[in-house]
Amino acid sequence: MRAAGRLLCLIAFVSLLSQFGKTLLSMAHVPNLIPPLRDGLLLLLVLFAISRTDVFKARGFYLWALLCIAAISATVFVAAFDDRHIPGLYYARIYLLPLLFAVALEGIVLRASDDDVRALLRMSFWCGLLVVFTAFGIFAAVELSPRLLRTLMGDDTGTGPLASAWYIAGGTWLRMGLPATGPNSLGLALGLYALLVGGVLFSRKPRPLPSVVVVAALVFALLAVALTFSRSSWLAIMLGTAALVLACVPGSVLFSPANLTRMVLAGAVSIALMGVALLLLDSYSDGAVTRWALLNASGTDPSMVGHHKSFVMAIESLNDYAWLGYPKGTVGARAALFGGTLYNVENSFLALFFDMGLPIGTVFLVSIAGMLSGLWVHRSQWSVLIGFTVCAFFLPYNFEPDIVVFFLFVFTLLGRFMHGHAAAFAPPRAPSLYQSTLATHELA
Repeated sequence: MRAAGRLLCLIAFVSLLSQFGKTLLSMAHVPNLIPPLRDGLLLLLVLFAISRTDVFKARGFYLWALLCIAAISATVFVAAFDDRHIPGLYYARIYLLPLLFAVALEGIVLRASDDDVRALLRMSFWCGLLVVFTAFGIFAAVELSPRLLRTLMGDDTGTGPLASAWYIAGGTWLRMGLPATGPNSLGLALGLYALLVGGVLFSRKPRPLPSVVVVAALVFALLAVALTFSRSSWLAIMLGTAALVLACVPGSVLFSPANLTRMVLAGAVSIALMGVALLLLDSYSDGAVTRWALLNASGTDPSMVGHHKSFVMAIESLNDYAWLGYPKGTVGARAALFGGTLYNVENSFLALFFDMGLPIGTVFLVSIAGMLSGLWVHRSQWSVLIGFTVCAFFLPYNFEPDIVVFFLFVFTLLGRFMHGHAAAFAPPRAPSLYQSTLATHELA
């Protein structure tokens, strides 16, 4: 069980860095075998999870999973009807990867013992911290050699233009984005990691690591999120933290006069430190941070304008995608693989309707909500769910299965660690008649 949980952790973090790993392997002229190996390993873990689960007792979760598969199958059927088989199957794989991962989480992480969960949390802690330090290392190296970023993004000449999303203030200051696929993806991933670490701090259960180490990791993670300049990630951190505090701290303690005083002082100190940090960063960036803040305050930031235009376009073109969605292989950044027209919107829910249409997309979203309810075991999971939903509202993460897999991993692990009754997660299935007979013969 502990080994299976660690493999799930490995899949979550490898998926998060899969695009960066692909680039490094390409630079080394090594074939990229990460996706097939990951998918094959995940299938084995899914079979293992189902084998140790009483499917009848967990029938609610599995019925929602079947409904989700039915919605995906319907989109493949629509793609085949439009003679777009390959794009339909490609997008089906994008949707199926998080679904399979959720099934593995339900059968492995939710049913793990307290000791196994602490071991898994310890591994996740160090893996996340490694990602944080890698991001800082790449960011520092790129500051010294801007050509390096283009090389790491897959441009062999090191001279190709970067997308405007990698900059703030009209292209004058580079955002932290690697080793994820971009600044917003890195901000969301490290924000989720920060909420997981924060949950460990708020928990009254034995911590897998010393408190000083946990606090240091939280500080580094929050600093990395700040350097991504991802507004959705900042908002997700604030709302997620508020939800985590409300979920973990009793109201009588949280709203006591003494604690309110401490909270006000802590907030004032935090705001002061953030102000000093922004002033130093603004000085180092020759005023880029101030210009970025002014652009956002006036509503003229290019990224903000682009988001608004995509929402307006989605509303105006509702009749074009309402029933069956746009032609398969034309929605989202991944549609560039198939050429032709590309439709994009900066919202995961609208992007899903773009691809599936309103009827199938609604069924798919409802089934996903049902599956999440099957992974729900503690109110602290509200923090992760709120954080991810906020970011999904501003970016099309439904086409990035890697970040969805990481969200599911943090969501489930945090809930299982915070839950107070580990006995409830003992494998419910009794030995079958065949297993009992086999054991009797072995003893004989």
